[in-house]
Amino acid sequence: MAITLINIIPNSMSGEIERDSEPDITVNPVNPLEIAASAFGPFTGPSPSPIFISTDGGATWSQNFLLPGGSKTGDTSMRFGGNTGVLYVGILRSDTGNMDILRTNDFTGPGPLTVLIDRANEDQPFVQAATALGGSGVNEDRLFVGHNDFNPGSQTASVDLSQDAATAPPPAGITTARLEVRATGGQDGPSIRPAIHLDGTVYAAYFGWRTIGSPNVSDIVVVRDDNWASGATPFRDLLDSGDGLAGQIVASGVQIASLGTLLGTQRIGSQMSIAVDPRDSQTLYLAWCDGATAATYTIHVRRSTDGGQTWSGDLRTITTAINCAIAISSHGKVGLLYQQLGNPGTGNRWRTHFEMSSDGFATAPTDLLLADVPDQNGTYGGANPIGDYANVVALGKDFYGIFSANNTPDNANFPNGITYQRNANFATHQLLDTDGVTPVGVSIDPFFFHWNEVPPNKEFYLRDWTNNAASHDIGQEPSTYPWFYQKSDVWNRNSNTPGPIVDDWYAGDDPTAGSGAAGDNYAFARINRNDTGTKESVDIEFLSSDYGLGIPYSSVGNQTIKFGKNDLSKITKKQPWHLDPSASTHACLAAQINTTDDPLILPGLSGNVPGWPFPDLLVINDNNKAQRNLHVNHVITDMDGVTIMRIRNAAQHTRDMRIRYDIPEIKWPIPRSRIEVIGGESKAFRSGDSIQLNGMKPGENRWVIFSFESVRVRKGTEIPVNFYEMNGNRVVNGCAALLKSASINEVVKSILKLQQSVLLRLKAIGIRISSEVINRGFSLLKSTSVKADYLKNRSWCGDTLKEAAESLLLENNKLISIEKELKLLASISSDILVKALSAHSIFLKKLDCWITMALLAEGDMACILSNVNWQIFLFSSHDQLLSMKSTEQMLKSAGRFASRYPLGKVTNKDFPEFIKDSLACFREATSAMPNISTSLGDKLGKIEGSMGSLRSLQKAHYDFLLQISDYFEG
Repeated sequence: MAITLINIIPNSMSGEIERDSEPDITVNPVNPLEIAASAFGPFTGPSPSPIFISTDGGATWSQNFLLPGGSKTGDTSMRFGGNTGVLYVGILRSDTGNMDILRTNDFTGPGPLTVLIDRANEDQPFVQAATALGGSGVNEDRLFVGHNDFNPGSQTASVDLSQDAATAPPPAGITTARLEVRATGGQDGPSIRPAIHLDGTVYAAYFGWRTIGSPNVSDIVVVRDDNWASGATPFRDLLDSGDGLAGQIVASGVQIASLGTLLGTQRIGSQMSIAVDPRDSQTLYLAWCDGATAATYTIHVRRSTDGGQTWSGDLRTITTAINCAIAISSHGKVGLLYQQLGNPGTGNRWRTHFEMSSDGFATAPTDLLLADVPDQNGTYGGANPIGDYANVVALGKDFYGIFSANNTPDNANFPNGITYQRNANFATHQLLDTDGVTPVGVSIDPFFFHWNEVPPNKEFYLRDWTNNAASHDIGQEPSTYPWFYQKSDVWNRNSNTPGPIVDDWYAGDDPTAGSGAAGDNYAFARINRNDTGTKESVDIEFLSSDYGLGIPYSSVGNQTIKFGKNDLSKITKKQPWHLDPSASTHACLAAQINTTDDPLILPGLSGNVPGWPFPDLLVINDNNKAQRNLHVNHVITDMDGVTIMRIRNAAQHTRDMRIRYDIPEIKWPIPRSRIEVIGGESKAFRSGDSIQLNGMKPGENRWVIFSFESVRVRKGTEIPVNFYEMNGNRVVNGCAALLKSASINEVVKSILKLQQSVLLRLKAIGIRISSEVINRGFSLLKSTSVKADYLKNRSWCGDTLKEAAESLLLENNKLISIEKELKLLASISSDILVKALSAHSIFLKKLDCWITMALLAEGDMACILSNVNWQIFLFSSHDQLLSMKSTEQMLKSAGRFASRYPLGKVTNKDFPEFIKDSLACFREATSAMPNISTSLGDKLGKIEGSMGSLRSLQKAHYDFLLQISDYFEG
């Protein structure tokens, strides 16, 4: 952990003596080495006016003349988009006074920037931007600019917003949302601050000035929108618990000194900051300043954990302080920047503090004193030398900040160290001109700082995506690739070697299932860091889950990988994992890494369902985790096919589930395709459309089929078909089916491999499959004349599968039609080979789905932790159960199990013992609900009779909890 502090005035500007105040900063999420900064002040030079830029992480800075409006800048705020690298800027022009909203896709290139909006009667633009990671606007930049808009009248707090800011032509669809809905004393305060969460939740905070005078009387208001502010009336999702109007009043009737009041030489009156926890969109922090006089002017920091509806008391108060700025890292650490006036007896001094807290300020925060400088304006003779705001932002684990201060070159003024780019003599405390000799007067400069939580040689990551050796994930948090489950650095192999690498990526194999060696698979992962110099140990856990949405991960093994001091990248040892013959080979593989210095972001994946109830940011936000879907459809031109995915309701209540789907526009569209819920809705597949599964019980499974006909593929073509689980309008989880162009021999082998898996699964669940059939299948897979041998065995394939299907159909409802495929399969010949291969593949996938349905009807051991969490929810949410004598002890036991399970301290083997500890509570619950006591008693009896089988016990436990859930849901 280290902090660096740099005066960003370039050496070429060493003669500069201006008031460079009210600074802002932004870091490019695509490349954190790229940083842009701004400062309010006159500049001697050409028009347009400059911003400060760095391309080496803030070590060195230069100017780039980009801003229109003359050689002087007014209020300036900037943000990079999330995945696009586009820079957005809001300014007050010095020539007209208008507010401009600007953009550029090359912040190091020539200016001026593209003007999206130019509007009069505005004040203090404040920019935020992010890239949507899913939904209809996936990979599109969302832009939000808070501003004080005097055009509509006295309700001035507003936000300009765009849903496609990077690529839409000017004005980029920008619209204005009025935040203020209450009466004001003539206007709202100047500070209007948006904050964005990647799940699409957008907040904004503002001062609602109710009367204007000496002092002003204000409400502190927070508004919220739950879907990127994309509706007709945005920012109306948070209603005040008192008056019912849009925007929760966090504090009412606070007194704020009028804008002309000075604290030292500094103007006070409207300073505010808001930040949302990247781990949870419902947790946010708010900082603001109030006080009727300079002596009572105070920063307040509060927190909400329910989306802004209720707020804590003051977690932190700092008197005689201004320019509060707050940010939250990917690990939930809160960073608070502020500037406080003090007098040690030798005159007023401005002290710039940066505090960090990992426990919500419950204990004393880490406090770094960045600057302790005299309250002297130097060559600037007016008031308000450092301006009305400073800023800090978080990117991943790190904080980047900027503030303005007196620039006297004195090491005592900077207790945590300082680097000046401009010429300065620290021994004589004298600034020097570009010649390094001529004295220069003291002025106000912007200072950049970077808190590096984990040094690059100790920060490890798993790539979420790779295009080639020059284009890949470099460990950013959050990830810059929405489809992180397609090309990550965790993969499966059927042999115990990592396999070939192509374009710096390991494709891997589909898994196999079976008894003994037939079901043996090997997981691999590639672990990276961006710097060398130390020996390190990295713990890694591999996990798997069924293919689909809402399905928990189960651990399959752990390793420790040793990095030598010169190692940047290491591939793990083989991690054996086994798919029982009863398991489907349609699976997902994941990995998560952990070190003392670089722990993973909790919760971990084991036993959990990424993406419920909030977006799947467990992987996106944490470079210690990676996930890949192991589901590839090998196809040739004119081939038909299906993908069947399991959809599970991970919620603890009955709900309608909406599944959205798309094919990226850059890919060739799939003709004549359909989407169907087995036993339900069926319709034509249209990219961007959705299908709904109504009345899904907690933990209930349903299946969705994506089918296509006569696909068109060229050599090397890969077509990802993406599926997203929606929670309202938010994407919370995703999976993909990859259609991959292959040779006819590759297609035949993939089908024969799937056939072996299906036959072994059938045998495992009691369907009679002879050893001769199994052995013959293995012989075909080893054939060197794949196509010819396949044609010779066409009748054997058809007869074997028909017999197997008929046996299975005797025991299962016929939910999926297979007659068409059986007919085609029986008529395989060289002239209709493509259609026959299609039928063979489709038939096997349908049969595979039937087997999964049959097995899950008997129980699902991967859902044991979900059962326990559901039990906690039910017994703690309903007074009838919570008030029982045995509930308190049961909840303690359940809480221990649930907290220890993801850490590997308890496993599924401990589940029966946990159930035994819960039986007394279950019996009391059965007696406490007389309306269902008989049926509940029967289900309790099944629990007690299932202790010898984990699968049966999970199912009996699930049925018992479902009966209770249905009772309370009515």
